[in-house]
Amino acid sequence: MIRILAFIALIWASSAAYLFLDTYNKVSPDDVDCFRGKGYLELIVRALMSSGKVDPNAPESITNIFAGGMGGSVYLTPCVQCDDPERQANDVCELMQNSLTNRYVFIDVDHIPLWNKDNAKNIDFLTRFESAIGSCSAGYVPAIITKKGSWEQIMGKDYSGQSDKWLWYIGLNNEPEPTDFKPFGGWTRARSKTFTQGVEECGLKDMNADAFVVGLTTALPVSK
Repeated sequence: MIRILAFIALIWASSAAYLFLDTYNKVSPDDVDCFRGKGYLELIVRALMSSGKVDPNAPESITNIFAGGMGGSVYLTPCVQCDDPERQANDVCELMQNSLTNRYVFIDVDHIPLWNKDNAKNIDFLTRFESAIGSCSAGYVPAIITKKGSWEQIMGKDYSGQSDKWLWYIGLNNEPEPTDFKPFGGWTRARSKTFTQGVEECGLKDMNADAFVVGLTTALPVSK
């Protein structure tokens, strides 16, 4: 365990300018100061839980993140079994309507048990959910979090209808660089990557360590 943590620390130190974290934890001003001091650019927090309910901690966390001089956005884990994607999306928009966030809103399409076994139903849900998110007055742009195996099982191996979206892929090899990426879903490259899960940093546990793909983007544009 000590060797693994030391190895990850070396990776973070060498690539700190391009790293970010995502978390379901509530983020305080002191947390932001700590993360910024370690070189992280962004913090992505949860705004929609898999129950289909919004996370009430998201607005305060985002306020603290931006006040502390970092960029921040939200990720969403929709409740597919709850149906009604428009209602869930609108709840997120209402929750975050007075919060400054980066333009991209990341939709989690990774946890297979949360989705239908019918690819067509999943495609319909995601399309409707994205449309509703994109209609928010904040000007959000839907983006996708997933990995090859999950995407192909949830959406189908031949589905490429989201290939114009920002892809944040999951490649858990403890390396920020996207050398392990293999094309899928019409994507030929990714713009960010989760490379380690279960990270403890600045007193917060069970976070994911992520990296922007160098040369494509190093920060997210802010919504106005």
